[in-house]
Amino acid sequence: MNKYKMTTLALSCAFALAGCNSSSSDNSSTDNPALPILPEQPGPIAPEVKPELKEGRFLAGDFHVHTAVSEDAHTPVDEGLRRAFDVHQLDFVFFSDHLRLTHRDDQNIEHDTPLPVFDAIKKYQLKHFAEYLEQGKVIIAGTEWNNDNFEHTNVWMFDDEPNSDKSIDFMRQFEFYAQDYSESFYPPGDVAKWLEEGERFDTSTGGLEAIKWLKANIPEGQGLVQFNHPNRKGDNYTISDYRDILNAAPGLMCAYEGLPGNQATDLRAEYEYDKYNGNIRAFVYGGVDYSVNELGGEWDALLAEGHKIFLTSNSDFHDAYAPGQYNKTLVWLDDEQESNVPNIMQAVCSGKTVAMYGNLIEDLAYYAESKHDKQMMGDSLYTQQGENVELTIRFKPSEGNPYTEEQGIEAPVVDHIDLIGGEMVERSQPGTPEYSLAYNRTTRLHHRFMINDYQADEDGYYTLTHTVENVEKDMYFRIRGTDIMLNSERMDRDGNPNVDFKRAPGASNEDNYSSLWFYSSPIYLSVE
Repeated sequence: MNKYKMTTLALSCAFALAGCNSSSSDNSSTDNPALPILPEQPGPIAPEVKPELKEGRFLAGDFHVHTAVSEDAHTPVDEGLRRAFDVHQLDFVFFSDHLRLTHRDDQNIEHDTPLPVFDAIKKYQLKHFAEYLEQGKVIIAGTEWNNDNFEHTNVWMFDDEPNSDKSIDFMRQFEFYAQDYSESFYPPGDVAKWLEEGERFDTSTGGLEAIKWLKANIPEGQGLVQFNHPNRKGDNYTISDYRDILNAAPGLMCAYEGLPGNQATDLRAEYEYDKYNGNIRAFVYGGVDYSVNELGGEWDALLAEGHKIFLTSNSDFHDAYAPGQYNKTLVWLDDEQESNVPNIMQAVCSGKTVAMYGNLIEDLAYYAESKHDKQMMGDSLYTQQGENVELTIRFKPSEGNPYTEEQGIEAPVVDHIDLIGGEMVERSQPGTPEYSLAYNRTTRLHHRFMINDYQADEDGYYTLTHTVENVEKDMYFRIRGTDIMLNSERMDRDGNPNVDFKRAPGASNEDNYSSLWFYSSPIYLSVE
């Protein structure tokens, strides 16, 4: 039985960017034509009957996994699958081998003649999927595109079905447009067809144009694009860049790797502050990206404008922490939804995700209730002006993780959970001062739940509630939890994680497992 299957009592839901934009970027939105702005959403409509929350389950998985085909990773494809599914019991893996020429095959053997990565994936990788697909696991081949205009970006898309010949050819066409390989790497017929359909992108300045191409060419519900380790180099994005990209690809650019991988290195997550003059954006804080950690910062600014951009936590597996070993993303599906690629993509874009480190929790239900409505994480709750709204968090503590099992020590314990909320604001327009604002001033800590103040029920769950009184404006509320005590040197006086500096050689594993977090997506309050 899946350990993340939710009981009837633990009705489901789940699931979280923030920062001061002090950096300059070569990607200024003023260099781009104004982007179309989505129409305003219709006003809230009261449900005729208060709905019941659907029952469902979490799938545990990873949206950033490399194999030997990536060339800078060395783990054979079959070994990566074994570690993800047999050792760490994941339900899905979205592969993301580098969008580059590669000399390596599935067993990490080097060949003289390089191949475009999707030719290598077709030749070497796909044949290993069948065994696990037959077991009900969910797998899709995708890519990590360098996106030199910004930062690395994961892309998954399919045509008739994931991993089919047509789907791989679809990705080959994107690879041809997005990279500057010689045309000689491709059959002349493919090159002629693709050039007739469009021009190749400028690899140094065409990042936004490539994202627009993806939005225009990927059928609705058949793709997902993710910001990877967004602030690793400090100045890759401005808040205007984020807005440009999200406006260009709504419903596709939904995933933000706010809890990045590569956590086992001395420089946590390989965020390179030492190369970028100590730029505060190029640090992680409790292992978390700056745009997510900063209360009221960039992620909050985007959420407050209604951008559907939600958090993931992924291994970025090359050869260190395996998929599911430290990073994990939980994706919630209701019981009527099959476990498959399109449903997982839809769930991410609907805000049904929990991003976490170190199996800090086993299960989570996060929902809101007003007089007329009841909704789960990722959804909008109808409420009348002046009403009270009750927010409920129900979670099951950790049963352990690879480190506690290896060391023979107790499972991590959640110390506290923060309820963070802010007011929704009008969507900013290109060319206005608001388009460059990297914060939401109304976002604040609304309540802090100290878990020692509560008792678990007979099923092992903690239930926490908070009433938001006299709701007057549209709002959103998200949660984050940690095992770090408030008086720890890892926390500032407001309970936010301090910066992670470079660790001593060999100290990263113990350090990581003593600094665990989970983040949810928001619930929205829609006021009549």
